[in-house]
Amino acid sequence: MDPRTTHEMLRLMDLMDQCSSTLETLNLEIGISREITKGQAEEEPKVWVSLKELTLQCVHDRSTKLFWPWLFKRCRNVERMTVCDRNMPETTQRIAENMFAYMPNLREITLEIEMDREIGYLIKHTFVTLLPGSQKGWKTVKIEPFVWPEQGGMDALAKHFPTLEHLETCSFRRMSNNDIVQVLRSCSNLKTFKDVPYDKHFFLVRQGVDGSGS
Repeated sequence: MDPRTTHEMLRLMDLMDQCSSTLETLNLEIGISREITKGQAEEEPKVWVSLKELTLQCVHDRSTKLFWPWLFKRCRNVERMTVCDRNMPETTQRIAENMFAYMPNLREITLEIEMDREIGYLIKHTFVTLLPGSQKGWKTVKIEPFVWPEQGGMDALAKHFPTLEHLETCSFRRMSNNDIVQVLRSCSNLKTFKDVPYDKHFFLVRQGVDGSGS
């Protein structure tokens, strides 16, 4: 949905606030092109009490920062979050700031990287930017397919070593031996560790887009 008028933006917000109290999973794909007022952003939120899992897929924010506090104040009980790399860097920064401020129970994050775009700065930016977003420390971090960001990647992850239980990466360029040793030595609660080399053909076949017609 792409709200192109203030009326459409308010209608979207009203629809979201009608979410059932039993809603457990929300997948949001939206282009935000209209601003909400400061009063609307600061109104007393209706918390989606049963919501445990939030997916942000292709969210493009052309407004200012006010929508994100409005959304994340309603997601206080969310424990698992998936962020698709189709989000732009400015949007990713706003997501990171607000998930830390308003989602105290967030413990699992999955980064899904789209393969129809260049692999480069945006992926590394997304990873390093979003990792500080858990107040209590991540228990689960999953990224695929992925380029391990040597600059800042391990430093961002290391802050969560005391709580990390599951780490899964699928990379064009795998983690260095030193990084692997650091993970194994420092994560005292680690239960699962997968660093899988990325195979483009395997990934595309798994997604059903191998082009073979079978």
